Amino acid sequence: MKNPAIRLALIDNGRILEIRDLKELLDYGQPGDSFALAKAARARPGFAPGAANWPEHSTLPDILESFGGGIELTTLVGIPNGSGLGTSSILGTVILAVIRRLTGRPLHQREISHHGLRRE
Repeated sequence: MKNPAIRLALIDNGRILEIRDLKELLDYGQPGDSFALAKAARARPGFAPGAANWPEHSTLPDILESFGGGIELTTLVGIPNGSGLGTSSILGTVILAVIRRLTGRPLHQREISHHGLRRE
């Protein structure tokens, strides 16, 4: 990929977001941000400086280049937001497990569960 980026695609609402800057990736606390869960699950376990042995002052292009290129995450959830069925917890935990596997970090169920709880 010439200009590596993180692309988040939400099939449920037909939206796509390309992230090329760490500041945008780490900005996942805004109310109403439909990409917040995907950003948080991506940033915390592996794509933020210090999270997966990246140098503290790395840029997102540096991290993605070291990683081997850009990443696309596409999600489809057939359950409405706010249903109370725990969909965001499940989706966040699955994304976390995938990112940990992609970054070559061991998958410990207890640790993944605790990350999921902290993210909520």
